[in-house]
Amino acid sequence: MTGYASARTRDLARILKILGGLKPIEVEALNRFYIQGQDTARIAEDLGIDTSYFKGLKSRIRREYLALERPN
Repeated sequence: MTGYASARTRDLARILKILGGLKPIEVEALNRFYIQGQDTARIAEDLGIDTSYFKGLKSRIRREYLALERPN
Protein backbone atom coordinates (compact mmCIF):
# COMPACT_ATOMS: atom_id res chain seq x y z
CA MET A 1 0.00 0.00 0.00
CA THR A 2 1.40 3.41 -0.94
CA GLY A 3 1.78 6.19 1.59
CA TYR A 4 -1.20 8.02 0.11
CA ALA A 5 -3.42 4.92 0.17
CA SER A 6 -2.33 4.16 3.71
CA ALA A 7 -3.18 7.70 4.84
CA ARG A 8 -6.58 7.52 3.11
CA THR A 9 -7.33 4.21 4.80
CA ARG A 10 -6.32 5.66 8.17
CA ASP A 11 -8.51 8.75 7.58
CA LEU A 12 -11.48 6.59 6.64
CA ALA A 13 -11.02 4.47 9.76
CA ARG A 14 -11.01 7.62 11.91
CA ILE A 15 -14.14 8.95 10.26
CA LEU A 16 -15.97 5.63 10.66
CA LYS A 17 -14.95 5.48 14.32
CA ILE A 18 -16.45 8.93 14.94
CA LEU A 19 -19.60 8.26 12.92
CA GLY A 20 -20.15 4.99 14.78
CA GLY A 21 -20.71 6.93 18.00
CA LEU A 22 -23.36 9.25 16.56
CA LYS A 23 -27.14 9.10 16.51
CA PRO A 24 -28.64 8.32 13.09
CA ILE A 25 -30.09 11.84 12.82
CA GLU A 26 -26.63 13.31 13.42
CA VAL A 27 -25.12 11.14 10.69
CA GLU A 28 -27.93 12.22 8.36
CA ALA A 29 -27.35 15.89 9.16
CA LEU A 30 -23.60 15.62 8.55
CA ASN A 31 -24.13 13.69 5.32
CA ARG A 32 -26.55 16.30 4.03
CA PHE A 33 -24.13 19.11 4.91
CA TYR A 34 -20.74 17.69 3.90
CA ILE A 35 -21.69 15.27 1.12
CA GLN A 36 -24.85 16.75 -0.36
CA GLY A 37 -23.90 20.40 0.26
CA GLN A 38 -27.20 21.41 1.79
CA ASP A 39 -27.67 24.57 3.84
CA THR A 40 -27.49 24.35 7.65
CA ALA A 41 -30.87 26.03 8.14
CA ARG A 42 -32.59 23.69 5.68
CA ILE A 43 -31.08 20.60 7.30
CA ALA A 44 -32.07 21.74 10.78
CA GLU A 45 -35.62 22.50 9.67
CA ASP A 46 -36.04 19.24 7.74
CA LEU A 47 -34.69 17.11 10.60
CA GLY A 48 -36.35 19.09 13.40
CA ILE A 49 -33.12 20.05 15.13
CA ASP A 50 -31.95 23.44 16.33
CA THR A 51 -29.38 25.20 14.12
CA SER A 52 -27.16 25.91 17.13
CA TYR A 53 -27.23 22.19 18.01
CA PHE A 54 -26.16 21.34 14.47
CA LYS A 55 -23.38 23.93 14.48
CA GLY A 56 -22.18 22.51 17.80
CA LEU A 57 -22.28 19.00 16.34
CA LYS A 58 -20.06 20.06 13.43
CA SER A 59 -17.58 21.66 15.85
CA ARG A 60 -17.52 18.58 18.07
CA ILE A 61 -16.92 16.27 15.12
CA ARG A 62 -14.02 18.44 13.90
CA ARG A 63 -12.46 18.39 17.38
CA GLU A 64 -12.87 14.60 17.65
CA TYR A 65 -11.31 14.08 14.23
CA LEU A 66 -8.36 16.34 15.02
CA ALA A 67 -7.87 14.60 18.36
CA LEU A 68 -7.62 11.27 16.53
CA GLU A 69 -4.91 12.73 14.29
CA ARG A 70 -2.64 13.56 17.23
CA PRO A 71 -0.06 10.93 18.09
CA ASN A 72 -0.59 9.17 21.43
